[in-house]
Amino acid sequence: MRTYLIDTLNKYKRISKSLDAKAVLCNKSWQVFNNSGEKEIYIFQEDGSLIISINGKAIIAKWSFITANDTVLISHNESSFMMKPFFNDDKLFVLQLDGTNEYSFLIDESIKASFRAKTLNELELYIKGAEFIIEKKKTEIETRPKTKFDYDSQIKMKSEYDRKIYEAQKRITQSKNDLIEKTNDDSKYLNDIKSQTKKIKQEVNISEPQKRITQSKKNWSEKKNSNSESSNETKLQQDVKSETISVQDENKTDWITIVLWICFIGYIFCAIMVYFTENPEGRSFISVLLNIKG
Repeated sequence: MRTYLIDTLNKYKRISKSLDAKAVLCNKSWQVFNNSGEKEIYIFQEDGSLIISINGKAIIAKWSFITANDTVLISHNESSFMMKPFFNDDKLFVLQLDGTNEYSFLIDESIKASFRAKTLNELELYIKGAEFIIEKKKTEIETRPKTKFDYDSQIKMKSEYDRKIYEAQKRITQSKNDLIEKTNDDSKYLNDIKSQTKKIKQEVNISEPQKRITQSKKNWSEKKNSNSESSNETKLQQDVKSETISVQDENKTDWITIVLWICFIGYIFCAIMVYFTENPEGRSFISVLLNIKG
C-alpha cells in the first residue's frame, strides 16, 4: 500500500472513537491513491482476507482490526503494517502508518470518477476543507442558546426570516411573470401598430397619386374655366369694339352719303340754272314759270 509523507496533516485528524472499521472497510472496493498511474484495488473481506489487485493482477493477503489500539493490521509476504484510521467520510478513508506522518488514501471506487480530488495537494485540501466544515458546525452547536426561551426566540426569528424570504421570492416571481405578460402585451401592441402603419402606408401609397391626379384635374378644370371666361370676356370686348367701330363707320358713311347727295343736288341745280340762264329756250321757260307764278 502506497503511503505519502505529509507533516501538516496531523492536526486535521477526524475519526470517531466508536468507528466500526469492519462495517466501513468491508463490502466496498477501495482504490488506493498513487501517482504512478497504476490501478491498485483493496477489497477487505469479513473473514479477514484481503484481495489486492494491481492493474488486474490479484493477490490474497490478510487483515484484521485490533481493538486494543484501534488499528488496522495488514499482513502480506511476511511483512505487516499497522495502520491507524485517520479520516473517514462517505468518499474517502485515510489510514496513517502508526508512529509516522505517512498516510495512505483509500477512495471509494464507485464514486472515483466524480471525486474532485485528483492530486495529493487536492486530497490534502479536501481533508482540511472537510475539517473546517465540521469545526464550523461544531462552533454553531456550541454557540446555540442554552435556555429554552432564547432557543424558542431564535427559532421564531428564523421562521419569521424564512417567511419573509419566501414572500420576497414570491413577489419577485410574480413581478417576473407580470413583466413577461406586459412584455408579451407590448409586443402584441407593437405588432398591431406595425400592421396598422403598414396598412396606412399602403393606403397612402395607393390614394396619394389618385388624390394628386384629382387635384390636378380640378386645377386644370378651374384654369380652363378661368381661361374660357377670360376668352369670352375678351371676345365680348372685341365684339363691342367691332360693333362700335362698325356703327361709327356706318355713321360716317351716312354723313358722307348725305354730303355727297347735297353736293350732287347742288351740282344739278347749278347746271340747270346755267342751262336756263344761257339758253334762250331756257330763259323763255323761266319767264313762263315766273308768269305763271305771278
